[in-house]
Amino acid sequence: MFGPEEVNAVVIGGGPAGCAFALRCSALGLRAILIETKRGPRVQPGETLHPGVEPLFASLGVLERILNAGFHRHRGVWVEWNGPRAFQSYGEDAGGPWLGFQADRAKLDALLLDAAREAGVEIFQPCRADGLIYDDAGTIAGVETTDGSIHARWVIDASGRHSWLAKQLGLEFEHHSPSLRVRFGWTSGRKNETDGEPSLQAHPQGWNWHAPLGVDRCAWVNLRIPSAYHAASADGLADARQSATGFEMGWRLLPECAAPGYFVLGEAAASLDPSSSHGVLRALMSGMLASHFLSGVSRGLMVPAVAAASYRNWMLGQFIHDSIALRKLWQRHPSAAVRRAMTERSANQRVTEEHSLATR
Repeated sequence: MFGPEEVNAVVIGGGPAGCAFALRCSALGLRAILIETKRGPRVQPGETLHPGVEPLFASLGVLERILNAGFHRHRGVWVEWNGPRAFQSYGEDAGGPWLGFQADRAKLDALLLDAAREAGVEIFQPCRADGLIYDDAGTIAGVETTDGSIHARWVIDASGRHSWLAKQLGLEFEHHSPSLRVRFGWTSGRKNETDGEPSLQAHPQGWNWHAPLGVDRCAWVNLRIPSAYHAASADGLADARQSATGFEMGWRLLPECAAPGYFVLGEAAASLDPSSSHGVLRALMSGMLASHFLSGVSRGLMVPAVAAASYRNWMLGQFIHDSIALRKLWQRHPSAAVRRAMTERSANQRVTEEHSLATR
């Protein structure tokens, strides 16, 4: 369908990471083609966005769209963890309190895809990636799709938890937590118990998260640790029984998240449990950074191996920084079984964290 001389990158996945990469490529004068399997937005949690995401939206040229989308804003988070419920504010400055976004993910993803399309990014939807294309030297040179062959200098995996490229290449993840079971859904007409602010509440197996999306709609997430089931209580399982959908996950890192010919973005490269509230933030940052390195390579300012190594080091540093902060939170969980499950580290994990801290 497209020759290798025509396309700088083919992007697999139309979520925040893939769209951020494609938008930055367009701004840098690079040609990216984005393919998205789903005909419409994916149903998934991830609405709570930290105020630090606002400068990223501005850099991508979509802040006005975001502000006009009518997303609910919030000043911080109510936390009930190992003591009475307390409000943790994001902070404020002379302009007033810093506000996060309660952004419905389906609406956010559609908004970012529309912005990429209007910026000139070619989007094929629905279109599925079926396999990799290699050149005569055995280097990745594009993707076979249901719409034909797309030859490109770089393949960008923004497929989220599906981690399409890792499966194609047989790359292995490092696992930094036990298995976690996440259930999520939405309710309407929920009484506003926290003045419109999201809340995080520990329960004997993990935690519950509630995030108002407006006057009469609320998103909720329930996370449980199967290895701590014996400490369960009926109250802790309430939201899980109501769940219409969910998934298994864990803290994981893909050490080989970049090499000459490919970058792996966002959750396809590294994931933590949703209580970090940084998933969309990390996704946007990874897409923007990868586009920066690709631009450097295309302009002859950087060789592919150095670009890939720089990206891997950044991803490792981000993952370790956030995982250390989350472990400190889990160390204060009221359930001893949960604390043991979430704070025990393997020798491999300790080596990874110590190496990262020593090289930063």
